[in-house]
Amino acid sequence: SEVVFNDPSNDVDFRVESNGNANMLFVDAGNDRVGIGTSSPSAPLHLNAGTTNDALFIDSSDAVVSIGLAASDGAARLLQISGGLAFRTNGNANTFGTGDSERMRIDSSGRVGIGTSSPSNVLHVEKNNSSADLVYLNNTGVSASDVLRLNTAGTGSGTNIFDAQSGGTSRFLIRGDGNVGIGTTSPDELLHVANT
Repeated sequence: SEVVFNDPSNDVDFRVESNGNANMLFVDAGNDRVGIGTSSPSAPLHLNAGTTNDALFIDSSDAVVSIGLAASDGAARLLQISGGLAFRTNGNANTFGTGDSERMRIDSSGRVGIGTSSPSNVLHVEKNNSSADLVYLNNTGVSASDVLRLNTAGTGSGTNIFDAQSGGTSRFLIRGDGNVGIGTTSPDELLHVANT
């Protein structure tokens, strides 16, 4: 009921050629690896697209395409594509990097860290660089609206819409009730400037 290649489990490689690729499919028997487009697979499955831009294309007649990933705990992970891309893990962080270094992380609580592997807020951006801006926002539209908009549902004195700090001390603060404080975190008027 089946066709078995190399049933005795001998250390014999298996190769399938195509019209333009001598290693369209390559089985490295000694290292238990499979290569597509390569005769030297470096992982259990190694795909080398050569000069082709699209290395992998996954299609389905359903509305959602799912790729299941599982770690040692056996918990299912799903990569779902349905008019967009959603990547989910179960209790683990998702990391993104360049040059073998981590650049961005989404931790298990949903916090996003850029330049830090331990984000302390919903969005935490960190960089030790004295020669560049930490965040740069620019809207070049002729009839551009807001470049930066901060909004909160709170309207009381206990809610801060914006708090600019230096050295851990608040320097400029906009509170939920509309009061602005410079040098104080408890502005009593529409504009409250405090200097010690």
